[in-house]
Amino acid sequence: MLRELYRLFIASRPEVFRQFTRYAVVGASVTALDFATYLFLTRGTQLFAGRFVLAATVSFLCAVAVSFVCNNFWTFGRDHRGWHNRAPKFLTVAVVGLCLNAFILHTLVLIGSHDILAKMVATGLVTGWNFTMQRLWTFRC
Repeated sequence: MLRELYRLFIASRPEVFRQFTRYAVVGASVTALDFATYLFLTRGTQLFAGRFVLAATVSFLCAVAVSFVCNNFWTFGRDHRGWHNRAPKFLTVAVVGLCLNAFILHTLVLIGSHDILAKMVATGLVTGWNFTMQRLWTFRC
C-alpha cells in the first residue's frame, strides 16, 4: 500500500512533491509567526489589549504576506515580475482557506467530534486545497 502511494504521488511527480514539501515548511513557519505576532500584539502592547479579533486579523495578514513572499520565490520559484497579479490571488485563496477551515471545524464539532481532532482534519483538508489552488491558479504550475 505505501509503495503504491509512493509510486503514485512521489516518484511519478517529484516536482509536485518538492513543491508540497516546501509549501509545508513555509506553512509551519508562517503558523509560528502568526501565533508569535498574535501573542506579542495581545500580550506585549496596550493597543491590542482585549482586541483579540483585530490582533488575529493583523497577525493573519502578516503571516499571509510572509507566506506569499516565501512561496513566490522559494516554493514555486517565481521572480519579482508579475507579483502584483499573484498577490491578490494568493490572498483570495488564503482567505477562502481560512473560511473553509472554520466551516469544517465548526461542522465537525457540531456533529460531536473532539475539537482538536476536528482542527487536525480541517487543517489537513484545507492545506491540500490551498496548495492545489496556489499551485494551479496563483502560480500556474
